[in-house]
Amino acid sequence: MAGARGLWGLLPGALRKAVPATSPASSAPELPAVVSAGTPVLRTAARPVPPERILTSEFQEMVQHMTQIMREQNGCGLAAPQIGEPWRLFVMEMRAEDVEALSKRVNIQRLHICPVPLTVVFNPELRPLGKERVCHREGCLSVPGYSAFVERYLRVRTTGLDQQGKRLDIDASGWKARILQHEVDHLNGVLYIDSMRSRTFAAQHLPSQFPTPDDVADRP
Repeated sequence: MAGARGLWGLLPGALRKAVPATSPASSAPELPAVVSAGTPVLRTAARPVPPERILTSEFQEMVQHMTQIMREQNGCGLAAPQIGEPWRLFVMEMRAEDVEALSKRVNIQRLHICPVPLTVVFNPELRPLGKERVCHREGCLSVPGYSAFVERYLRVRTTGLDQQGKRLDIDASGWKARILQHEVDHLNGVLYIDSMRSRTFAAQHLPSQFPTPDDVADRP
């Protein structure tokens, strides 16, 4: 999932200041670009990462690049296919300052919003915990500038492998569960626009026309 300009179209402005992009004169390698809807890799099921390759420089560097891109783009999640890599891997993070910014505009307790530490998940498998679903606005770094309401499960369980190749089990609800579902969708070739409420699809620079999050947080 993304931040204000990405997965979460909740706020039209950035939640935090973006990290300055790498200067062309810098010796640091150029980061891959986020690919947009219409790119074939976003519509293809990603391949599992062989566990024995997780600790290789290829995938450790990929994690570093994805994390940096997510932060620079004010995102709260990024999947490998979004940088053109066809692997079942995503990163997610929601910093305390993001939550604090949101708390001034929405009821974060009602929406179950809390900080999410940097989390790296290889080969995730996700299943819902219960049948309760909630509807909220989402955006995506691969569909820049737009957002729409999407119905998701309130609680989910995700299993996979962490950055060290160790088993990872995550039980999540609310905001964190929404991030997980959004990112796993990417790994299955699915974008939020496939399940959005199409009449709520809107440009993010039109905040005055958005329904407020509390209007729809507790009902489909």
